[in-house]
Amino acid sequence: MFSSDTPILWWGTRAPRTAGAHRVLLWPVLMHGALTAWSSSSDRELDLFQEVVLRLMNAGVVETGELAARTRINPRLVAMIVDDLAEQGYNRADGTLTEFGKATLDELSAAPTQPRLVRVFQELRTGEVWPRVTLELPYADVRWRSDGATLRLGTPGRPDDRDAIVHWPDAASPRPPVPSVSSIRDALIGHRRAERRAGRDVASLGRAKMVTAHLVRDEPKEVLIASLVYGSGSRRADGGFWDVADAFGLSGSMRLLRSEVAVAAERSDALRQALDELVDSTGAEDFDAELAREELVSEANIDRDAVGQEVFELLVQMRAAVDRAAEAPKGEAARREAVELVERALGAAHAELVARHAAPEALVDLLGHPLADGEYLDAVARRLGFGALPAALARVGAGRVRAVSEGGGSLRSQIAFALLQAVEDVSHPYRQAASEGGDLIATLDRVASCADNARRRWGAAPSQADLVELSEFATVCVRDLLATRVCRA
Repeated sequence: MFSSDTPILWWGTRAPRTAGAHRVLLWPVLMHGALTAWSSSSDRELDLFQEVVLRLMNAGVVETGELAARTRINPRLVAMIVDDLAEQGYNRADGTLTEFGKATLDELSAAPTQPRLVRVFQELRTGEVWPRVTLELPYADVRWRSDGATLRLGTPGRPDDRDAIVHWPDAASPRPPVPSVSSIRDALIGHRRAERRAGRDVASLGRAKMVTAHLVRDEPKEVLIASLVYGSGSRRADGGFWDVADAFGLSGSMRLLRSEVAVAAERSDALRQALDELVDSTGAEDFDAELAREELVSEANIDRDAVGQEVFELLVQMRAAVDRAAEAPKGEAARREAVELVERALGAAHAELVARHAAPEALVDLLGHPLADGEYLDAVARRLGFGALPAALARVGAGRVRAVSEGGGSLRSQIAFALLQAVEDVSHPYRQAASEGGDLIATLDRVASCADNARRRWGAAPSQADLVELSEFATVCVRDLLATRVCRA
């Protein structure tokens, strides 16, 4: 039962730079342990399809038609895989494996696995599992008072005490069912997606892949997770808003937690009053960001709920950066920074877009052969009604495209993934964009090229006029992609 003895976890989350007043929020969840095995096989020389074909050949399946039937891969592409394997010395012309090929399969079979105890967190009301996992448990100290709690985050020499809003669950509510193994995998995918969006490598989890997961059959542990709830920071025509930062510090907003807090506020006068006070509080906020926020709502007709708080705030940062670049003494550096934000906003929007549609079955047709994969993606784009695929997009590796399903990949990888989704999903916004003409894919690729050049300091920064054009494109594109309307280039 949740009480003042319940342990508190704190990952050092921060409110967004543009936030106003904020307070620590202690939120009750159930923590489950899962014993997982992780394989370092991501460093193998063979990709998944090459390995499958090689194993079938080792089992005596050497005829191209039968290999294609068993793998459900186009026979022409199967033949290319077999030829490629032969060129690398894995098999002979008759389909039998060389000693090198057999030794490689033995090594793959013996790939070491590393056991890890992973923790996942489950909402009490809905049973939904947070899209976050952790290997470490950063416990925080707390001092309880009759009217609340104070989180003690500092040291004796540098105290950092913060008053907290505490939400206690209804003790009479039934406990949700135990999470499934698939929900643990989904939590891992969500966590890695969030880390990549935040620009972090997944060092805390490593690059290995989780291959098995088994829930520890002990009773789940009750914990209070500490996050920050914050207000919009100034008095606004629309009345302002409140939001909840990602407890793991990976983004300025966490949709699942915000939804649960909103439901709880409808039933708790104390919580609702605390949120109202944050909305009404006027904090020190960057003027450019506040102006950009107002323009997005009133002029660009951006629906914050439709695009998501994270994407919305990236648009705010992007537009504010473009405005600052126009007046910056060192305009070139400011324009480079701004165009990178254009790409980040479009990348976050595409991450949300691909998450709203099913993973494409056509992923299996990407074989890791640059020429064949490029021709295939170009054919997909043309079939949808777009023009020829830009050369840089056609060179996106199959592994990078597949990584999008786990939250990875660059903007170009996300575009390729979305193209594969669109060819199978008649409701996909890319289809509508293609039917209306324009140059969506080419303009997205142009943004990626400008951002690449900015990061590497290649050539001149985009002009202010080009920067304004690209930011306006990004604003309209984000709105339309996530509102399932047409994104016109």
